[in-house]
Amino acid sequence: VAVNAQAEGVQESDGVTVGIKRAVGTRIYTRILGPLTPSLSITDVTVDTLEKAQIPFLQQGKATISYTVVNTGNTRISANQAVLITGLFGQTISQPTLPKAPEILPGEQITLVQPWDSVPAFNQVRVRVEFQATDVSGQEVFAAGDATVWYVPWLFLLGVALVIAAIVAWRRWRDRRTPQAVTTAPLGSAGTPFPTLAGADTASASTGGSSGRGRSGSHRKD
Repeated sequence: VAVNAQAEGVQESDGVTVGIKRAVGTRIYTRILGPLTPSLSITDVTVDTLEKAQIPFLQQGKATISYTVVNTGNTRISANQAVLITGLFGQTISQPTLPKAPEILPGEQITLVQPWDSVPAFNQVRVRVEFQATDVSGQEVFAAGDATVWYVPWLFLLGVALVIAAIVAWRRWRDRRTPQAVTTAPLGSAGTPFPTLAGADTASASTGGSSGRGRSGSHRKD
């Protein structure tokens, strides 16, 4: 840190005189002997819903995606970050373009928050966060974290269920009030299970007109 020896100004506050000096700091990196072990870890991937959509395919909600990145190695890392959001069947919902993550020193952790303005109303969402970097020695570093969230429009589904129940109730009420036609078959038709006695007496009378003995024999057969 380089500091100006002379004060650039004087400021008084509550009877106290304060001299103002300008200081300039410069970060210095020192490489000591020993192996470099670059390593990152992504934890606490969460999705916080700000506005929830209620009508599928017509509305989209808003949310924020937050995640914590920890430098678990012994060298500084500045990584490229990526967020991929997919649906229930693996389709890509959103893949925003993100800037390079800030430099993380060994043992340091940072929490990053990304906005998401295309939240579906009905889907199972998987959020995957990936970090990829190359450290000062040329070694590749990769880390990833995931989170799964269900979005279900309960009010919309309840409304659909009420509409279906109303239609079913109305159709049943209409069927009960509609009179049903009754079909009767004539006597002696093919639908009658047994011949009537009147038909049997007529047949016997016509047979006995030519011979009483034949009628009696026919009667006994019947």
